Amino acid sequence: LVIGDGLGNTEFDVPPVTGLSVDEAMTILNQYNLQVVLVPSDPLSSITDTASAIVVDQEPEDKNAMGGTNRIKESDIINLKIAQNPSRDEIHDNNISTSQNVNGSDKTSKTK
Repeated sequence: LVIGDGLGNTEFDVPPVTGLSVDEAMTILNQYNLQVVLVPSDPLSSITDTASAIVVDQEPEDKNAMGGTNRIKESDIINLKIAQNPSRDEIHDNNISTSQNVNGSDKTSKTK
């Protein structure tokens, strides 16, 4: 018998998944036991392949307005805004390498 409040006590940095495919983001977020909510970035656009759709924004974000790292607890909810083939301008992330093609065969990389 396990008794708990349903929320983990383990707190960690919010993982940055903006710019990744949904499949890649889910692989990372499942390691933290986060509850993921997928939301189309444009309700009028269609998502034809959720696994290959790109995360264009996340809430909570990995960094706060002051540039510090946001924290999240295990089992918390993270909202991912996704788009099927977003342009670079649609992706809300300053860490995407501009030399990579988000829609092409190159993998999007993060630079720190």
